Amino acid sequence: MNSSRRQVLKGGVAAASLFLPLPYAWVWAQSEGAVKLVRAPKVALVLGNGAYRSVPVLRNAVNDAIAIAEILKGFGFEVTLQLDGSRAGMEAAIAAHTLRLAQGRGVGLFYYAGHGLQLAWTNFLVPVEAALRKAEDVQAGCVDLSVLMEGVRKAANPMNIIILDACRENPFEGDFRVSNKGLTQMDAPNETLLAYATAPGNVAADGANGLYTESLIKEIRTPETRIEDVFKRVRLNVRRKTGGAQVPWESTSLEEDFWFLPPKPLLQLAEERGRKEAEERARAEAEAQRLAEAQRAAEAQRAAEAQRATEAQRAAEAQRVAEAQRAAEAQRMADAEAERKARAEARVKREREERESAASERKFKEELARWEKIKDSRNPEDFYAFLLERPSGYIAEQAQFRLDQLQKPIVQPQPGANGIKPLPSGTNRHARGDEFAYEYINGLKSVTTRFVKRVTYADNDRVEFNDGGTVTDQMGTILRDGYGIRKPGMLYVPADLAVGKRWRTAFKLTPSNGSAWTTFWDFQVEALEEVQVLAGTFQAFKVVGNGEARYRNKTRLMSQTNWVDPVTMTPVRQHIKSRDAVDPNQVFFDDFFQLVSLKLVPR
Repeated sequence: MNSSRRQVLKGGVAAASLFLPLPYAWVWAQSEGAVKLVRAPKVALVLGNGAYRSVPVLRNAVNDAIAIAEILKGFGFEVTLQLDGSRAGMEAAIAAHTLRLAQGRGVGLFYYAGHGLQLAWTNFLVPVEAALRKAEDVQAGCVDLSVLMEGVRKAANPMNIIILDACRENPFEGDFRVSNKGLTQMDAPNETLLAYATAPGNVAADGANGLYTESLIKEIRTPETRIEDVFKRVRLNVRRKTGGAQVPWESTSLEEDFWFLPPKPLLQLAEERGRKEAEERARAEAEAQRLAEAQRAAEAQRAAEAQRATEAQRAAEAQRVAEAQRAAEAQRMADAEAERKARAEARVKREREERESAASERKFKEELARWEKIKDSRNPEDFYAFLLERPSGYIAEQAQFRLDQLQKPIVQPQPGANGIKPLPSGTNRHARGDEFAYEYINGLKSVTTRFVKRVTYADNDRVEFNDGGTVTDQMGTILRDGYGIRKPGMLYVPADLAVGKRWRTAFKLTPSNGSAWTTFWDFQVEALEEVQVLAGTFQAFKVVGNGEARYRNKTRLMSQTNWVDPVTMTPVRQHIKSRDAVDPNQVFFDDFFQLVSLKLVPR
């Protein structure tokens, strides 16, 4: 660990092994939002610029744009394709695209292949007529990408995908130079996935033009693949083919799952939703017509009754009583039907959750068996294969970290607009002699204590605290402590972090008393924010986790919030809570941890 990194940290390392083992599992259930996305209208704007007038022609940009447009049409997108666009034409197409998103409230996709560059932390797309000789020409002659981002935010449609295959070498550098290569990092707007052909601040490898879109076309054609898994596989394929010289990047704020080719059960569910809604509309219209007809008959009846004497009034009163009785009976029948439907839906939900829970345990056992065979391998290909098979699996983050230990990417993480440069994946996070002091608050008993942890042994694979009382790997994943042995380990911090990132993890705890818990976690990075602890003030990623753990017929629900320092990829603050799944009022613990001070040995 270099000295500058330690100065930023000011002692901000909190080993994951210091926090209590928390049984937990996430019960997966398909959301109503994902069903609505399947049924939503889909529009796409595809731009391809290749015939530049003042710099060499890009051979693949137009062909890539045409190929993407044809595939999207096959997926049901209403596609607008513009090739070799001028600045005015590109801006008009973007304005029309965001207007359609606001009006149609559907799924939007924007794809651009061509030259792009950054200036003063702002990204620009380069039209074919651009002639750039000085920095002022960029703003005057190029398309500011923030216009698209603002249009997407204002449209407030349920989901957007923005794909930028624009990370080539700046062809205008003979006339002027920009301070940073490639495109700068941007946060995705709400409900948006933003994908770069290579990491922010970097450019695509020489001769690799078209490689990113070629891999993207292959993966989006794969049936029943979640959009986030599509881009994870694209990243792995491009990185593998370029030897790490080009590593695609994504920023996501998606909260719902999306498929270009959805699973058949989801399609069937969407069709069933549409059929039921049509039936409900038909029933409502028929009921409205019936009520209107009844109203007209009642009005005629009242007009006739007004002309009669007391006898007509008594008849009218009798009629109203009868109508009230019929309405009450109809309401009772409707309430009974609603209750029956609610019980049926609850039963179906319980059965689905039980099936999904059993499936998750089965998948975890299969994945763990596969991991046990390769975890000590020194061959990067073993981990490439593992990640391609399970890009969002329970052990994907450990596999990614191990791959980066064995074969560090040529492309390193770049500082964002806030100047923070994350610790690269695969970098050792602990060294022998490091010493940490912590404060622990037992929320149930209102008791505060402090303790110290020392690293007494560390190599590339194993870290021991206090002479082996706790054992982790270099990610901070707990392998063993006083509670027992965990396979494949209890993971708090993944291989890399970005706002919007989601990951799953699971482990099996085997303690000495034999009560082995199978535990599942679901995590998401919600924000990058300032947090203050006793050791100082940090810009940290806020990571929220939820889940469940089972042992025989016992189930515990868990929640936790971690603030992770991006310079060292370790938590500096944590809040963790456990409660009974059947009785939420039964809380097992409600604990808080924060870093007090540290002493790190020179690297």
